[in-house]
Amino acid sequence: MEQTLVSLSSDHRNYSKLLAVLKNDIDNLEHSVNPDFIRLYDIMNYMTNYPDVSHHPVEEIIFKALLAKSPDSADLVNALVEEHKELARLGAALKEKLNHVISGSIVSKDAIIEAANNYYQYLTNHINSEEGNIFPIIENTFSKDEWLQINNQIDDTEDPLFGDVVQEQFTDLYKRISLSKD
Repeated sequence: MEQTLVSLSSDHRNYSKLLAVLKNDIDNLEHSVNPDFIRLYDIMNYMTNYPDVSHHPVEEIIFKALLAKSPDSADLVNALVEEHKELARLGAALKEKLNHVISGSIVSKDAIIEAANNYYQYLTNHINSEEGNIFPIIENTFSKDEWLQINNQIDDTEDPLFGDVVQEQFTDLYKRISLSKD
């Protein structure tokens, strides 16, 4: 498998780990156990600052190349690109709600649960669609030379949480995730 796809799939596995923590904390909140709201905010801060800004644009470069080579994939590609926009919207809305909670504002428990569950389900379905539907097509579509052309368009941004070096703004999240046994 092309290294770029391997990296994207690795990102998906990492996002799934964060989603599991998010889901567990939201399930606890549904049962009146207050979650670690700072950790939840940090997760959404990461999700809105890495996947939405770096990961999805890489996918969209690949999708554009796929459309040029295989126009019959347009419906699937266009749906995934629209999902990227919706994920950014859902993620920003959840992050804002969590920020209000941490800042001491009153936010409806149900509003947080609904926003988190929507984000969790939407991103889980999106990852499954990419992994199960589009990545197999992509894997079998491009030659090595075409991958070189695609990769030349991609900015190599290291993951600020799961990369070799954890960026300072994500060190607390890294510690919270590492220490959590949820």
